[in-house]
Order: sequence, then C-alpha cells, then structure tokens
Amino acid sequence: MKNRILLMPVLSFLLAAGFCEARIMSLVNINKGGMLSDIDTECSVNLTEENLGEGAKLSLKLEFSGPAFAGEWAPKKNNWAGWKYFKFDAFNPLARELTMSLVIRDETCSGYNRNLEDRKNWPILPFVLKPGMNKVELTLEGLKNIEGKPAGLTKITHWFFAYRLFPCYAWEEKGADKVDINISNLRLED
Repeated sequence: MKNRILLMPVLSFLLAAGFCEARIMSLVNINKGGMLSDIDTECSVNLTEENLGEGAKLSLKLEFSGPAFAGEWAPKKNNWAGWKYFKFDAFNPLARELTMSLVIRDETCSGYNRNLEDRKNWPILPFVLKPGMNKVELTLEGLKNIEGKPAGLTKITHWFFAYRLFPCYAWEEKGADKVDINISNLRLED
C-alpha cells in the first residue's frame, strides 16, 4: 500500500508533464520531400542535404535572383488561430546580416505582390538572419497588418518568405540582388 501511495505523485507528475508539451504543426514536411507551392519567377527552390537545422534531414534552398517570394498558396493547413509562433531554422551563407520578411495573408487581404498600395492590409513580419545558422521564432499572437488592424489567422490564403519586396519600408533589405538561404524545420508552435 505504501508503494502505491508513493507512486501516485510520481505518476501524476509524469502525466502532467506529458500534457504540457508544446503543440507543433509542420507547415511543409521538408524532411519527406515537401516543397513550397508558390514560387516567384525571380526565385528557385530546391531540396538539399546542405545547411540543415538541428534534426533535419533536408532543407529547402531558396535562391533569390532579385526581389521575389516563395511560400504556399492556398495552404492545406490554413487555420493558424491559437498558434503562438511561426518557427524555422535558416542558414545565411553571407558574411553579413540579411533582412527578409514573412508575409501572412488571410481572406481579408487584398492586392498582389507588385502593387505597393494594396500591401497595407498585409501582416508582414520582417526578420534578420545573422551569418550562419539561425533559429527563427516569429510571434503570431497579436499580429497586425501594416495599417495596425488585427490579422485574421483562421483562414490563411497565402504565406511566403519575401526578399526585397518592400522597398518603401526602412527595415527592408538594401543589399545585393542575389542571395541564397536554406530553410528547415518549418512549423507552427504553441
């Protein structure tokens, strides 16, 4: 009887710890050959075994030859409500920092890539990649578009990584036209 009483707190702790693990949703299963579905003409995307994040078997090499984007149009996993972070590993081969953006469009967003005026209702998350491997964590909670209105995350229609698409903003990359980055472990997390 004593052994059972002592085991109860231990079992309760182990069960609680199991329930407290962070939820993870893979957006593109790169390790199984998953590719992005929407790639601009100034970008190419290839699977590679180079420049992998921790535990990754494959990465996506995004090669930008000018201002461009690469991401998912009409993603199958389109309800991001309740997720706290957009996370991924990114390798920057440059000897300097590189600024890029993540754009998340929902059903309320209008306009397309080349019309700067329409982009005001897009949620845009700029991020900086240091030379080498980066663990990127972008916050989705409280996300707002450029106009300051809350982003709708219940029905994502399009998301993409952008390079030099927003020259009107001070944070935008001003560097060379051609850059490559590798992306792995692409996911949403609590």
